[in-house]
Order: sequence, then C-alpha cells, then structure tokens
Amino acid sequence: MFEEFYEMYESEEQEVVALINRCIGGGYDWKGKFWEMTVVTLGIMFCDTGEVSTKEVRLDWPVTDEDRNGEKGWGRFRNEQICRLKIRRMKEEWAKSLVVHPWCISEVVKAHEDCPELQDVLDEYHKPVVIEDKVLGVLTLDKDYGAFEGEIKWCGKDVL
Repeated sequence: MFEEFYEMYESEEQEVVALINRCIGGGYDWKGKFWEMTVVTLGIMFCDTGEVSTKEVRLDWPVTDEDRNGEKGWGRFRNEQICRLKIRRMKEEWAKSLVVHPWCISEVVKAHEDCPELQDVLDEYHKPVVIEDKVLGVLTLDKDYGAFEGEIKWCGKDVL
C-alpha cells in the first residue's frame, strides 16, 4: 500500500537513536490515499559512527486513514522521547527543491532507548537562554519557536 511513498527514499537503511522534539503534523496524499506523518528531532546519533547531530531532522512515515489517530500515527512518538530507529534518506531527485532533506522511518527498533549523548542534548535544550536589553528588558528564548519573548512598557501599558 505504501510502495509509492517508500520509492521516494534510498534503499539503504541507517540505524539511529533519535531524540524526538515534536510531531509537526500529517498531510494526506491524495494520489496514494494515505497520510504522511512527520516528527522533527532535537538530536540524532548515527549508530555506525557514533556521530551526534543537533541539526533538526525531519522524519516521515505513512499511515492509513484508520491508523492516523492511533498508535501508528499521532500516538507513535512523544515529545522528548529517545528511540532507536531504522531510517532511509530521501532520494536527491525528490529532495532537490526542499529546504530540509527528509528521511523516512522504515522501522522502530526500540521505542525507548537510553542514550547519554542525546540526554545531554535534552538537558542543554532545557537550560533557559535569557538576554537583558537596556530597551527591551529581559527576553527569554522560546526554543520551540526560535523567538525571544518578554514584556515591556509601551505607551504606559505592559505588552508582550
């Protein structure tokens, strides 16, 4: 059923340990008649080299309409979950116009994995980033949105 989806990806699998940031959605493929789910990572460790990357990686997988709202779809991963996966990189001809080169998940090897390297990434992610500006005051980084936020007096009123 998902042959058309998997044809967009290389056949070579890589085993990784991934730190899930969040599920960013699912889109319907009208041609293939399935849902394409997507999560992004905070970090990923390639098992063959031990290399850890904190560059955001997009991971996609297909599900049926019936499975979309269950454990194979929206419920498959949780925020800050560390798991062992087999993934395949999108073929260059499909990815050349994309900003981010996505990967597909071909197998969930282990849903929960201990990984000190990725736990360190998560611990660093939780550390607050605060700057103090003479005009704007104290600003705190919202890491999920990549934006600083704070409160300032503007025309005599407190505004965010």
